[in-house]
Amino acid sequence: IEWTNELRKEIDSYWNKIDENKEFDLADWMHRITNEIIFKTTTGVKNNAVAAYYYTVFASENIKSLNENDQEKLKSSEDFVQSIHTYMD
Repeated sequence: IEWTNELRKEIDSYWNKIDENKEFDLADWMHRITNEIIFKTTTGVKNNAVAAYYYTVFASENIKSLNENDQEKLKSSEDFVQSIHTYMD
């Protein structure tokens, strides 16, 4: 339960940063949230799918401010989610 509260706070922080005139797809967010929960539950590791989605779609100009290791983690997370999405289609 503690971890889900942390995830909710993380999501809230990203949503609060998004310009209210910017449109976003709740289904895409839910895919990442579900992915994070399942991944963390099964492996015990946080895979940063929510952060990757935020930086990829809403803050792509800010991703360069992250260190190279964090950038690679986010890219891997987004690639993982996209591969699942492709498989499910």
